[in-house]
Amino acid sequence: MDPAVVDAEDFRQNIITYALLPGATPINYPIKRTSNIIGVEGEMSIEDPSVGCAIATVTIRFEINGWTDTPPEVKTGVEWLQPQGHATFKECADWHRYPNGKLCWTRPDCWKTVCKDSSSPGWIERAAVVLARDVSFLLRCHLTASRLGIKKWPKEWDAWPHGRL
Repeated sequence: MDPAVVDAEDFRQNIITYALLPGATPINYPIKRTSNIIGVEGEMSIEDPSVGCAIATVTIRFEINGWTDTPPEVKTGVEWLQPQGHATFKECADWHRYPNGKLCWTRPDCWKTVCKDSSSPGWIERAAVVLARDVSFLLRCHLTASRLGIKKWPKEWDAWPHGRL
């Protein structure tokens, strides 16, 4: 079997372990373009480290396609994603989400750095942990903003700017 396929399946299993609550559903998509896309959908617990417990649970989907070069797609349709009712990327960019529920949870160059040392033991597990941590952080920011009525991404919150690097 192709090592890339084995790695992608191993990555999916690590996402299930580190990002999702029990009961996740693996998804195998039909061939799109020239590569297979695999994914997983399930419930993710959004933790607040300051209180040490879950503050929300969301249904989320991870799509894996050439994942060492391109960050996995992450989608959720939770109603509290900010800004409400915005329909264009320009209106949503500061919130690191697209109108279709896709999250901009990392930059491609940062993700390539996470995946660059594929010869070291545990690299796939580390990549899944980074994915879970970064997605959880972004969702926690959205939930906090929704609960507090924040309409503009606060400068104090860590975030990569959109547009040119």
